[in-house]
Amino acid sequence: MQCQGIGLYKKSLHRWKPFLPGPPRIHDLRPSVPPSLRPVAPSPRRPVSETSFSGGENPTRSSRKQTGSLAARRFIFLLFRWRGWIALPLLVSLCFPFSLYANPSGGLVTAGQATISSPGSTLTVNQLTDRAILHWQDFSISAGETTTFIQPSAISAALNRVVGGNPSAIYGTLSSNGQIFLINPNGILVGPSGVVDTGGFLASTLDISDENFLSGGDLRFKGTSDASVVNLGKISASSSDVILIARTVENHGTIEAPNGTAALAA
Repeated sequence: MQCQGIGLYKKSLHRWKPFLPGPPRIHDLRPSVPPSLRPVAPSPRRPVSETSFSGGENPTRSSRKQTGSLAARRFIFLLFRWRGWIALPLLVSLCFPFSLYANPSGGLVTAGQATISSPGSTLTVNQLTDRAILHWQDFSISAGETTTFIQPSAISAALNRVVGGNPSAIYGTLSSNGQIFLINPNGILVGPSGVVDTGGFLASTLDISDENFLSGGDLRFKGTSDASVVNLGKISASSSDVILIARTVENHGTIEAPNGTAALAA
């Protein structure tokens, strides 16, 4: 299956909403009341989002409210709505820290067995068990650099969880013969020069428990992140699915899953 351009897969999971004026504020209706005496409505608590799906099902849509964001991501998203996707790469390069553009760093294997080596511009993860969990301080790949996972088989899976504070920006190449999970609550971007060439690929700003991942079966993702997953490059899965999960999911590149499903869950 090949999808190119602005596309949603299986069903529309994202809709643009026009800016609508909110209800009048209390101090707009009573301008004579001093600011210090005006009542203030309590802020609502951020709901916990949850998405679940099984191996044979499409991701389901859950209701989520946007209650705040880092200034850089909000700036990018608003200008994206107003000016179109052509300006997005420039905005990303201006607003994201330059420290993002490197191979993943600070890797630690927390479950299963794997080794990490980084000769030159290539980082290699040699996975020795069918399932492995790795924590990273930063998971980004600059143009001209490659991160490769060597896995036991096409059904092997590696969960990569970013525990640092930076979004993931993939401008280089991420490759594997098995399935790669990338979890980053700060946001995930596949840039215009980015290539994800894996057996299967899942990118999410919501988290999954270690027990759920290691046991397999139905996968449940939870979290309060309102960060985005954006694809401007090429994502391909040779033997399984491509699934993108976030508060806002955008595809302006190419997604290929000839032997699986390509789906966006927002």
